[in-house]
Amino acid sequence: MLLAIDAYKIFEDDDSPISEDVKEAFFKNKAIKRTKDTTLSDEKIMLFAFAYDINFGVTKEIIKSKKLYHKIYDRLNDKNKYKTYIEHIEKYIDERTD
Repeated sequence: MLLAIDAYKIFEDDDSPISEDVKEAFFKNKAIKRTKDTTLSDEKIMLFAFAYDINFGVTKEIIKSKKLYHKIYDRLNDKNKYKTYIEHIEKYIDERTD
């Protein structure tokens, strides 16, 4: 999954839409598959959705304690576009830790 995402590319400005199937899968707490039609905005969401593939509580604890997802979010230039996604994924991780 992470190999499919160019680490620097996701921090570029872009005005691509977030695909409806990506939105739907994300808010259903499902992993998102990359397709030939995947947009840069989709790739940013896919990075957040990686949490849905994590099966070990310890890993989720590390992500939470180090605020790893928020560190990625903080580097995005278009934060408003991704605000509901970061809130959702942080809630998802919070509910599965402690």
